[in-house]
Amino acid sequence: MLDNLNELLDKISNYLLSKKYKKTSSGGDLYFVNKKETPSIVRIAIDEFDVNREQLDLEIKSLTKDEISPSIIEILLTYKKGLELSNVIIVDSFAAANKVLSKQFKNFKVEKNVVEKEEEAKHISAEELIANLQNPSKSSDEKLKKVINSFENPTIYTKLFAGVFVLVPVMVFIVALFIFSSNSFFSKYGNTEINNLFFGALDYKLTVVANQWWRILTYGLAPDYQVNSMTTIIQLVLFGWITYIMVKYASSMLGILKAAGTFALAYVITGFALAFVAQTSSISGQIIPLAIITGLVSAVVVNPTKKTSGMFLTLFTKRRLVLPYIALVLYLLFFSKNVPNDFLYIGMGFGMGFLASIIVNFDYNDKKNNKDKAWVAPLVIVVSVVVVMMILVFINKYNPAINSNTIYTLALQVKMGLISLDKANDILLNNLKWEIKIEIIDDLIRIVNIR
Repeated sequence: MLDNLNELLDKISNYLLSKKYKKTSSGGDLYFVNKKETPSIVRIAIDEFDVNREQLDLEIKSLTKDEISPSIIEILLTYKKGLELSNVIIVDSFAAANKVLSKQFKNFKVEKNVVEKEEEAKHISAEELIANLQNPSKSSDEKLKKVINSFENPTIYTKLFAGVFVLVPVMVFIVALFIFSSNSFFSKYGNTEINNLFFGALDYKLTVVANQWWRILTYGLAPDYQVNSMTTIIQLVLFGWITYIMVKYASSMLGILKAAGTFALAYVITGFALAFVAQTSSISGQIIPLAIITGLVSAVVVNPTKKTSGMFLTLFTKRRLVLPYIALVLYLLFFSKNVPNDFLYIGMGFGMGFLASIIVNFDYNDKKNNKDKAWVAPLVIVVSVVVVMMILVFINKYNPAINSNTIYTLALQVKMGLISLDKANDILLNNLKWEIKIEIIDDLIRIVNIR
């Protein structure tokens, strides 16, 4: 493809102006004059020079008057072949200009504007559009074909990453069934909230005040126990399956390292923030990981990189997002124990996934997009959240009201050998500031008021 000569002329002109050449014109010719430089006069035209050399003679006369011996370069930009012009530099491309003119000017370099070819919908027939979306593996869009091929043939690392939030909660649920059935302690004192907390759910009292910070890593792996076991199983299968699909798709678009790194960043920061807002109930289950990965992929659609842009890929990704969006709404309608709270938690997960995706996956080498600094606001928000949370960790924490679920969770941790009885009572007395302690005799828990 031939270079645009008008664009080349503009680039050469801008270079000369940056070197303090003064620009004049006559007919179709441009003149650049700087008596302190060599050459002192540069004449440029496209296709042919103006037969009238009056302007050139005036420039020469002006320099001669100043007792300067003028040096002249004439540059003709043209695609015409076989021209024989004495003392004229003929250029037909950016590459030729850089090669020839770098010998005449110090540090000379011009680059053409990189304009990405955009596929506009008006150039695509309805049949082709439908065919590309219905059978993406045979699409004419190479980016879409690459993503679909990666999605359909995931690496072992992608399978492991995608399977974590499906298999681990299911395995925990199965193990829990054996524990519940063989341990009368759980049947006597357990409920859905205590079960959630015991297996790694987040809440303010145990995570922040009692310093069980490991919960910011386990909250998405612990089942969200419902009153009905069948409802819990449906939730595990449904949301686990959709999360698995979205994690695989994110890995296909971004690569396993970027997808996993972005998700891990958002997951930990979200857990850190949620620990401070989960004041009245615990947070667990696959719904927050699903919200995070949905936000992550949504950001790729809104702020694509060169790797993830393209009309077909964008449309296909939007179609992929319909399922997780519906799933998030279904959770609020049919599985949520507290809709306002869960709406907030899902929003925080989605938002953090979205922001982390922009920060990690932004194409910082793209000079055109970098001018917009689209990554600045997300970075400021994420850093601000982390800073605020860190400050809250070290300031005096308020004493939460006595909560039986917290007490029995600690008792169950003692009974299962996860912490010592002294540690549990230390948490109750010194961390939570509750003037009570627990005593465990066989399968009986006694709560003792020490006032």
